[in-house]
Amino acid sequence: MQPAVKTAPSASAPGRLFRAFRRDVGGATAVMFALSIIPMLAFAGGAIDFARLLANSTKMKAAADSAALAAAAITSDPSNPASTSLAGVRLATAQAAFNANIASEPALAGTTIALTEIPNGVQVSARGTTTNFFGGLLGMPESNLSVMSEATLGLKSQMEIAFVLDNTGSMAQSNKMTLLKAAMHKFLNKLQAGLKSPTDVKVALAPFDTKVKIDPVFASGKAWMRQSLGDLSGWTGCVEDRVQPYDTNATTPAPFTPDTLFDAVDGSLAVFPNASPAYCGLPPMMPLTTDFAAYGAAVDTMAPNGSTNGTIGLVWGLQMLTPGDPWGAASSFGGSARKIIVFLTDGANTQNRYTTVPADIDARMSLVCSEIRNKGVDLFTIGLMDANMSVLTPCATNPQMSFQVSNPAQIPDLFDMISQQVVLLRLTK
Repeated sequence: MQPAVKTAPSASAPGRLFRAFRRDVGGATAVMFALSIIPMLAFAGGAIDFARLLANSTKMKAAADSAALAAAAITSDPSNPASTSLAGVRLATAQAAFNANIASEPALAGTTIALTEIPNGVQVSARGTTTNFFGGLLGMPESNLSVMSEATLGLKSQMEIAFVLDNTGSMAQSNKMTLLKAAMHKFLNKLQAGLKSPTDVKVALAPFDTKVKIDPVFASGKAWMRQSLGDLSGWTGCVEDRVQPYDTNATTPAPFTPDTLFDAVDGSLAVFPNASPAYCGLPPMMPLTTDFAAYGAAVDTMAPNGSTNGTIGLVWGLQMLTPGDPWGAASSFGGSARKIIVFLTDGANTQNRYTTVPADIDARMSLVCSEIRNKGVDLFTIGLMDANMSVLTPCATNPQMSFQVSNPAQIPDLFDMISQQVVLLRLTK
């Protein structure tokens, strides 16, 4: 009897197929797998390249934004203040800002920029390429990058601004007057750059020492001047503080209330029996105007001489922003126009019509400051070097609007900072 022979169980169909596939390494399946891996790698590599492209584009846009903002802020050529062409200096400024922002980005080293001037601002376009690590598999070794940024200057509102500026003798020291004039021109240029309409902003100028000066041709025959005769013969234009309490407010002068009228302080005593002859070397005040060229020329006539009476300067700054006589150029309080006074002095009060006691003059000045704030006028105060900040700081609308300057070279930068309170620099694209 022969022993029984054991046979292996029959393999299932799926098992046979699996073993066949495992042995078929040289057939069609391997070819299909090899072909499919190329597009899969290209797809994955393309995603990586796209991420790098997006990151570089974001960095380029940030650099272009900085370049546009820096260029739009340029409103005069530092090397040639009289120049009206700013394209060159704006492009140089934009390029420097752009380069500083991409200095740590070697992938953007070959980027170029172009600048176009637009109304109230500039447009900066940047172009470059970025290397594709995987795109070369598909014949695309590089991708182009292109971004555009636009920045403009614009006024935050319609404005009436009175600059009340110390013209006393001490302003001749440490180049203060020259620096002040440069700062004023820079401020005016920025205001002009932000204009959308010629009437958006009006500016007034009140140079002061112990007095202020009115153009005698403008004042001749006006009912708001206290005069015994009908003309202003022999008078060169200077007026002193009004009779108290009108020396600290902008009450409209009224002929039937003589103390509200303005008194001349130089010229013939036969014409002005209440006056006393006095030196009057100040430039005339300029009421609110939109003529920036004439205003700039008036700024350039300022010359330091005399002692300090901040009260009369401030009250005439308020007078310029008040409707009615003597100027008649201001809008009503509480209207659409923002009213601003920028007051600068470099020393303590020393003399007014009534006294040479500084504390007494300070008290009158503080009353003017209260009147200005009560009228809703924004007041910036700037004290240079020896100015009395214990008076100037509480005088301002708030402490953040009062500035002390120990180095006159800082005056232009300070005026530029104040201009940012009224002129908005912003990205528009």
